[in-house]
Amino acid sequence: MTHTVISNIRSYTLIGILICLMISGEGKADTQANQLKRVIPVSPFDLVIEPDTTKQLSWHVEQISDAVTCLIYNYDLKVVSEQILTIDTNTNHLSMQVNLPRGYYEIRFPDTSQIFGLISLEPADDQQNDPFWCVDTSLSWHQGDSRQRQAAINILARQKISMVRERFGWPAVEASSGQWNWQTTSKYEQLRMDFAKAGVCVTEMFHTAPKWTGAEARNAFPTDLVAVSQSWATIGKRWQKSLAQIEMWNEPDTNVFSGNMPPDQLASFYAAMDYTFYSHKIDLPLIMGGLTNSVLHPNRDYLHIFEHAGILEHIDAFAFHNHDEAAKLLDDIHTYRQMFKRLGRSDLPLINSESGRAWKNDQLGDDTLGAHPSSEQGRYVAQETVMKAIDTRAAGIAQFYAFVYPYYQENRGNWGLVDRDGTPTPALAGYFNAKRLLTNAHFVGELKQRDPSLVSSRLFERDGRYIAVLFTGKIGQNTVIPTSVDLDLPYEQIIGIDGRVLMVPRSGRIPVSDGLAYVLLEKGAKIDSLVRQDTALMTSWQTGHKAIPHANSGPTPSPIILQRHLVTGEDSFSVDRGLVVKASEIANIPINLRIWNLGQDDDTLNLQAHPFNQSQAPLASQSVHIKAGTYSQITMHLDLSDSLSASKPAYVQIAAINPKTNISPIAFSVHQNATSDQLLNPYPMQIDLPIANLKRWNNNTAKNSELNKFKLGEDGWGFDVTFQSGGNWCYPMFGTHGISLDGIQGVYVKGRAMRPAAVRVIVYHKNGVAFFTPGSIFPADGKWHQALIKFEDLKVMKMTAHLGSSELDTSKIVGICLGFNSLFLPDNRLEVEQVKLVGQ
Repeated sequence: MTHTVISNIRSYTLIGILICLMISGEGKADTQANQLKRVIPVSPFDLVIEPDTTKQLSWHVEQISDAVTCLIYNYDLKVVSEQILTIDTNTNHLSMQVNLPRGYYEIRFPDTSQIFGLISLEPADDQQNDPFWCVDTSLSWHQGDSRQRQAAINILARQKISMVRERFGWPAVEASSGQWNWQTTSKYEQLRMDFAKAGVCVTEMFHTAPKWTGAEARNAFPTDLVAVSQSWATIGKRWQKSLAQIEMWNEPDTNVFSGNMPPDQLASFYAAMDYTFYSHKIDLPLIMGGLTNSVLHPNRDYLHIFEHAGILEHIDAFAFHNHDEAAKLLDDIHTYRQMFKRLGRSDLPLINSESGRAWKNDQLGDDTLGAHPSSEQGRYVAQETVMKAIDTRAAGIAQFYAFVYPYYQENRGNWGLVDRDGTPTPALAGYFNAKRLLTNAHFVGELKQRDPSLVSSRLFERDGRYIAVLFTGKIGQNTVIPTSVDLDLPYEQIIGIDGRVLMVPRSGRIPVSDGLAYVLLEKGAKIDSLVRQDTALMTSWQTGHKAIPHANSGPTPSPIILQRHLVTGEDSFSVDRGLVVKASEIANIPINLRIWNLGQDDDTLNLQAHPFNQSQAPLASQSVHIKAGTYSQITMHLDLSDSLSASKPAYVQIAAINPKTNISPIAFSVHQNATSDQLLNPYPMQIDLPIANLKRWNNNTAKNSELNKFKLGEDGWGFDVTFQSGGNWCYPMFGTHGISLDGIQGVYVKGRAMRPAAVRVIVYHKNGVAFFTPGSIFPADGKWHQALIKFEDLKVMKMTAHLGSSELDTSKIVGICLGFNSLFLPDNRLEVEQVKLVGQ
């Protein structure tokens, strides 16, 4: 609600300003402003220029004007040039000439309130072709303008960005089995050919499957593995020359892209992909679909399943995403490296396949507002994006993908490395400059010297020269950026984030006004006394800085694939909780299995189920015969009475005993759907919230959504929601005014979501800070479930953290939200029978 009020205030302020301008003109109406409504770059590629070289820039105009003025600002927001442009009436083009030193600039047209970015930077040469520096382009889905597509390809090729990450709509390309449309409206094949022609390789990514592969709303992953194999054999062979690697499924650990499916479903799909590419000699590395950093939450067992499902045997590299602050990135990397070490794959290459920060973009509505990031936002995103790239470089990450190239609006933020007209933002300029300076650089260590303002100081070596990267970031809640730091370094030159040379003040302190600066040390500088190498970051570099291997780097894949068959409408499951069973079922849990044979010979297997890491007698054993090119289905019954309780999940692995080939096991967790008594008995203090009082529920839903709240029986509440453009989320808030929360430790919820979604609880402080459940509190399968959410397990919502303390205080709570992030569905429904506040 806070955001809504602020947004309204901004809107009213803007209207007031416009009215004042209109009535204060005193007859001085600006004819030029009335004539000139908008200018558009002839090509965004023209706004990436050679330093210190005269270049002509041209714009289309929608209406004729006699003359137009523009101002050019540098990264320090100082005017470096003022120009008057004249119109070419034959072409309706405005033209101007510029000659600018290296750096990032903004060209502002006061008459239209438009801002365009410009990068002055040398083109990269063949010696600067470093596979680490990549960009998530997403042109297939988020940029349909052919002019901007080609400009993007030209700009990236100019700077020798060797690899980009694209999006592939599998259901669109093969809507029916064997019926191919390689272009579609997204022009998939043409775009990949254009990238290849420019010398830019493509990492392919996808996160949907055609319905004929068995995929559905409640199971996003394909279940017909023979169909998967046949389809990807064709795709891989056709696009092998234009692709570099395949990232298999985007963010499979999220409810949105997994369809609520637990990770063992992904493991079976990966095994099928691995065998297909191996058997058909498709030389494309297979990459783990980028996990979100939400998997690191301690209540999630996603990575724990990974360690027992053989997933790492089927990939050549492991991808993860990070959209958090740069200073927190290394925690993610350490977690994954520890997992690799436990599994004997310490040198498995890591890929940061999405990494960026959104710039706030509340001002939308006409042709100019929100088209380009504000100066403050653009420079903040630049320092965060660039520092993430530098830290991943120091950590030995194989590839870093700056997220995301096109103008991409998501809620109140925009992720674009270019603006709406395709011209550069400060983040793109900073990224290109970082690549220029650190291409093929080796991490040397961290500086021993410390200044209180420094967040980090990394030292790199390239061609016998040392470069220190100093990072201060934003300090405190007032976003004060220190302008310099006190370090005694033998420097030759200091370079800003955008590539411009920084002047050293008389004090001799090193300037870092951009939040980040590069210090080029003198030739022959002795670094032994300057640098520390006994650090975790150096260990990560030494372990990880290896190129991604050729395809099929793991064990020879087997044509036999185990798959747990989940029956939608009967089984309860979620990405967070695996299989969910009732207390009455734990002594006889049916596990339906499909054993696929993608090979040409029949086979017979002996299967055993065991708890993780235990050598005791098997929970169940069974033999099965599988004919070539099909599957056999069996059911194993598990008694988990000794290992499963309302507070403790059980972890089960089912593996083949003495198989002819290296068959990967399946692994999954089982959770008991606790009864209300089991959840509530430990809490003598229980307060029923009057949720049936619809007046206490405030609307809080995605833009353009239609919300209908209703009373459920005498005491319950619920809502139907229909989504339009603007997002698929809905979290109505129950106002807690008049209700004492002293001693309250959590909230009990009994409810059901009718269609796939991540059902969550969000608690709001008075100052706007929000705390939420990162995972779903129960499966969204149309069945009744209950959950008890402890306040101590809630995590602060990062987008509100700047508003106050990140510690939840019950005395400050003003509202509790119940709702969901729905999947890509037009509507959904939540019914809640009871909500209790509980405490001891």
